[in-house]
Amino acid sequence: MLLGRSRGIIRIVTSERFRLAGGKRFSTNNRPATKPNQNGEKGDQSLTHRDSYRDLEKLDFMTAAKILFTTPPKQKKFGLDFHLVQLFFVCLPSLAVYLVAQYARHEMKKMDVELEKRQVEEAKKMKETEGEALTSNRQLLEVKQRLDNLENSIKEIMKESKTQRNKVT
Repeated sequence: MLLGRSRGIIRIVTSERFRLAGGKRFSTNNRPATKPNQNGEKGDQSLTHRDSYRDLEKLDFMTAAKILFTTPPKQKKFGLDFHLVQLFFVCLPSLAVYLVAQYARHEMKKMDVELEKRQVEEAKKMKETEGEALTSNRQLLEVKQRLDNLENSIKEIMKESKTQRNKVT
């Protein structure tokens, strides 16, 4: 509520949310708030300070009851819904990052399984081709057997030398 002075008249200006009865006067007196001027023209429509007090003096029980028990129109509130929307938008970027990371992890596991399968298949193919090459060429088969025998003899020599060292110490 704002008070202002203009040409010797005190004006009371109220905002819309403070007007309870939608611009209706509360008194049963149906006179206009201002008297006509000397020229017969109607003056300012706003209530003066004295008129507002005069209306309060003439306030009867029924008008006071109406003011007291009328419910103001419900204003649309955002309230909790607004906060939930804000929470959703705040959490959205980190949720997106988390979901992308989970998807990448899942794809990496799939790729690892496929890689292992390929390695096993390649190892089988190499053994098959090696076996075919050995069976087709007898000289390679003999060389392979000699190498296996040499490896076995070297392993035995290594074991004997280790056992002799252990006995000495």
